[in-house]
Amino acid sequence: MKLFLLAVTTLVAFLPLAARTIYVSAAAGSDGDGSKAKPFAKIQQGLDIAMPGDTVELASGIYYERIKFPRSNVRLNGPRTAVIDGAVRFEQKWKKIPEYGPNAWHTKVPAVFFPKEIPHRGSGLVIAPDGLIIQLYEQRVGNLKKAAKEKNNIWYAPHLMTKGIGRSKMKFIKALAMYRAKHSDVIVSFGDGRDISKANLEFSTPLPTVVIDGADRCTVSGITIRHSRQGILIKNSAKTLIEECRIMRSEHGIALNEGSEKCVIRFCDISMDTIFGCDPWQRGSWDAWKGHKLGGFWDRIAVNIANSKGGHKIHDNYLHNHWGGIQDYGDNPDLDIHHNRIDKIEDDALEPNGTERNCRWHHNHVTDSRCAIRIKCIQTGPMYAYANVFHNNKEDCRNFKSHQYPDAVAFLYHNTGDAYAGVKSHGVKMPPGVKNFHYFNNLFFCDVIYAGTNALNWHDAGNVYVCRNPKNWQKSINEAKKHGFKSTSKFVEKQAPGIKNFAAGDVSLLSGSPAINAGIDLSKYNLPGCEEFKSRDAGAVSFGSPMFKTFRKKSELSASDLDF
Repeated sequence: MKLFLLAVTTLVAFLPLAARTIYVSAAAGSDGDGSKAKPFAKIQQGLDIAMPGDTVELASGIYYERIKFPRSNVRLNGPRTAVIDGAVRFEQKWKKIPEYGPNAWHTKVPAVFFPKEIPHRGSGLVIAPDGLIIQLYEQRVGNLKKAAKEKNNIWYAPHLMTKGIGRSKMKFIKALAMYRAKHSDVIVSFGDGRDISKANLEFSTPLPTVVIDGADRCTVSGITIRHSRQGILIKNSAKTLIEECRIMRSEHGIALNEGSEKCVIRFCDISMDTIFGCDPWQRGSWDAWKGHKLGGFWDRIAVNIANSKGGHKIHDNYLHNHWGGIQDYGDNPDLDIHHNRIDKIEDDALEPNGTERNCRWHHNHVTDSRCAIRIKCIQTGPMYAYANVFHNNKEDCRNFKSHQYPDAVAFLYHNTGDAYAGVKSHGVKMPPGVKNFHYFNNLFFCDVIYAGTNALNWHDAGNVYVCRNPKNWQKSINEAKKHGFKSTSKFVEKQAPGIKNFAAGDVSLLSGSPAINAGIDLSKYNLPGCEEFKSRDAGAVSFGSPMFKTFRKKSELSASDLDF
């Protein structure tokens, strides 16, 4: 009997403990123990004691902290009103700084704003109550001695903070800010000359707010994250899940970096929420673009994938009012990016920019962006972009022909778009007709069939180009042929595209559409997604098929759709 009891005791000792729920409330006292009756006041306290299988449950409130998951298989959960805020509070002692203009003020900031591990020091955010302010980069525009010698150089901070940018001056961008590492301060200038000490500004450091590094199968669900360099940074992590979160006013909403593999980002609402908006059709938008690109910090992306192990699924997210939508660069094979709703993107909504080995970009709906999909210098491929809807963008499809990676392969098929040009080519040397860009069975409602800085660079078959404005239509076709453009596509001048309601997001085909049975047989190419196109109709939706949804709710998907 003693041996039996000893065996049972030993077995119980090795059994895993039952999963716990650890409670956290921003309103709690410092003596909490993580129970529901006495929750912790800090999220990190809960994460530090959470074991695999545990859930850290947040109550509504604002948590001013940066956190890290120390162990695998831990869930961080809460309502949307549970807000993790990366802003740093400090005593602000504002003073005028006339050498940067009559409206410029500055105050000292803590050393945490200039971390040594960040290559671009001073890249924190400055947030007004109504949104992010354009951030200038001191190393690009802050050399006053150099600027004084170059009288015609407008790209230096005092000029920008005094005169503004471009034709809209300060009327569109409203304000500019710049951190100075050497002086440990931040400068802010509003075009309306307001007293900055009464502007209720917030400041975040160039550091991530939520870090998952070295922990697998973690989950972040439901909460709001704001004011960060990266809302969530994922590294060295497999099968981590981010779902139903609101991520706002962050340089990169979610960053999937080195070592991350087979992670899922879904049902999230991600935006930058700039003070001037991110609609490229607004008057003055180009000035904001130049300020950010020439004087600031280049690209800031809603979902940024960089040199990971790939296999990620990015689907059913709402990405809006941001600098960029979804971008990848480096080696990120087997990406599956689909059913995302993307709106009002100042630069590129979708930007394939890595190896693109078996990467699939499909069933996304992009509106009011500068460029819907910019295929920039992909390295190998094959890359597949299909069943996407592009509406009211400055550009829909832009090809970059990389001379560094001349054999990269990209297939774009069964997409529907209505930009000025069906396709825009860029950075291409003669002769045209490069075989490794393939456009098949797309429906383009456009003014010209192509535009760009040089000749055409894609193989064209089974597409339907429908003329929207005859002014330059025939000229663009003649110009294409002059460059050796060969196509089996259909060019339609005096007929509507036969689309149900583009503005409402329904591009299903009407009876009599010129896109019906106008495509080619794609079976020999073995392309993913073709099984849903039972006919040879061009465009993102075959005749008789319903329009697909984007940014779907979790309840609308099956268990197999949610499995990873």
